[in-house]
Amino acid sequence: MASLVQRFTGRHPLFCNMALYAGLYASGDLSRQTIMADRRLDWGSAARTACVGCLAISPFNFAWYRVLDRLLKGRGAGVVMCKVACDQVIAGPVGLALFFVGTSILEKKTDIFHDLKANGLKTYMVGCVFWPTMQAVNFTVLPTKWRTPYVGFVSFIWCNVISFFKSQEIQPPIIAVDLQA
Repeated sequence: MASLVQRFTGRHPLFCNMALYAGLYASGDLSRQTIMADRRLDWGSAARTACVGCLAISPFNFAWYRVLDRLLKGRGAGVVMCKVACDQVIAGPVGLALFFVGTSILEKKTDIFHDLKANGLKTYMVGCVFWPTMQAVNFTVLPTKWRTPYVGFVSFIWCNVISFFKSQEIQPPIIAVDLQA
């Protein structure tokens, strides 16, 4: 059985990673809901989060780590620092945009960029603390084929963070107009 699974994952790594991300992103959203003591679990939120993780973030990460490993070869300290910096500067904002815009599209919001504008920067700043350490381990220890699954498991924790920010209802500012002027 183990050899069958190993053959399947070797032949279809993107598909396996997409399935992994669907489960981990749904679990991360449900975990956030449980931690925040939501009265009822919002299965729709978990499903939307799973869809974005599966259909957008996993394929992006799958391609991104392959490109990054082709451009920056090796595991020395300088190469790892460069990979971590590139990941934080390029993949970080792309991943957040995919998440916030993707979930907004699935929620059928009229302004699909509202959540990104409202939460993107502060979520990115939290990511600047969280991700560099995780990625240093990733780029130092793991071979390319295990990078996407590793990031998926770390994303379970990260998904709690981004789901928290996503759950914060931030209203657009109301602009008062003085009609007597």
